[in-house]
Amino acid sequence: GLALWQWFYIGSAFRNAEYNESARAIQAAFFYFEPKHAEDKLIVREYQTIADKCVYNCSYINVYRQNGTLSKFETDREHFADLLLSNHFRTFMLAASWNGTKNVGLSFSADKPEVTQEQKKEFLDVIKCIGIQESEIIYTDEKKDACGPLQKQHEEERKKETEGS
Repeated sequence: GLALWQWFYIGSAFRNAEYNESARAIQAAFFYFEPKHAEDKLIVREYQTIADKCVYNCSYINVYRQNGTLSKFETDREHFADLLLSNHFRTFMLAASWNGTKNVGLSFSADKPEVTQEQKKEFLDVIKCIGIQESEIIYTDEKKDACGPLQKQHEEERKKETEGS
């Protein structure tokens, strides 16, 4: 499922102040998952536009298959999220909750930078379900993306590597 294509980060809403601040800083973002040979790890290559500059980051995600949870180490601690995968709509959501409901949050990604009404409705339904207002959602704007050139450069380098090996 996840590793097949490019994903676009569409928006999110978090009750956790730290996550909210990070989300506000992201003007646009897209990313790729690459499966590792180890079953329980994914490599994520993220291209984020922050303050009109491209920030590229490559990191590991741990996959806990038995309960559908993903986790990522950042600033010396492990952050957990539940994966809500929608095969039908080619989107997925990451739902986070830390010590109860006061820190709930949800991020929404899709295989295209613009989402359909149907996809958006699915996201809004889950947002309402966890008790967050629609007005709290922070959306990205693909027109502000500054990472296109770097992504192309990386793709060229990858092609050379595969041709060379």
